[in-house]
Amino acid sequence: MQIILPPWLITIITAVLAFLSGLLLERFKNRIVHLKFKKSVFQLATAIQNNYWGNIEVLYNNRKTNHLSLITVEIRNDSNTDLEKVKIDFWVDNESQMLAHQANYVESGNSILFEENYQQEFSSVLELNSEDLRLKEANPNHETSGLTQRVNWILANKSFNLPVFNRDTSVKFQILVENFQGQVPKLIVSVLHKSCKLVEEVNESEITNTKNKIVGTIWILLAFVATTTIYWKFQNNPYAIIWTGISTLIALYIALSIYYFIKLIKRILR
Repeated sequence: MQIILPPWLITIITAVLAFLSGLLLERFKNRIVHLKFKKSVFQLATAIQNNYWGNIEVLYNNRKTNHLSLITVEIRNDSNTDLEKVKIDFWVDNESQMLAHQANYVESGNSILFEENYQQEFSSVLELNSEDLRLKEANPNHETSGLTQRVNWILANKSFNLPVFNRDTSVKFQILVENFQGQVPKLIVSVLHKSCKLVEEVNESEITNTKNKIVGTIWILLAFVATTTIYWKFQNNPYAIIWTGISTLIALYIALSIYYFIKLIKRILR
């Protein structure tokens, strides 16, 4: 039996398919690259004064501090795109400052350097600060002009450059941060690159829970349809129970396949 569609319906279907194809192609061409990051904070030491525990001092290069934290940020490019000249910025809250850092590519171990403009400012501030200290030693009445603000900015901000950031690779930044109030510091990370967005990595347990919910829902629906169909058509057949068990198992694998297929499509379009 041949089904003949009216010309006007064929025109509508063709137009809709063309629109969807164009939309999909445009979405694929202009897809945003999502870089996933995870951040961990290790509190090294806190200065306290307590009648019971006594007084605890925290020193950094023989200078007293209130609180030191080691913050690790790992960024991964698990997209299908290799990136070039990616700028990574860090900054801390007003009550904190960055004292030291280490940055490298995880897989190769290559070091990551400062962004060019930041490196120039960083070197200039270091040179001016050394000269300022020399002048103060020679003349105790010497007054610093405009340097303090630049030093504070350097201590509160860091900017790095990734010449390349290939797919399926990671970069790691470890930053030593001091907080003046003895609190856990706030460190913000940002990526500056065209069609690129930084997103925090979801906890593995949350991913597993989401997967179980989606797969479980699809499995229950498929198993219900299969079981209902079997007992409706073969209710007097003694093998109905066996076929029900087999269809339920097949439904589970189909549900898993659907879940991973959806993930694959999302990754392709991302």
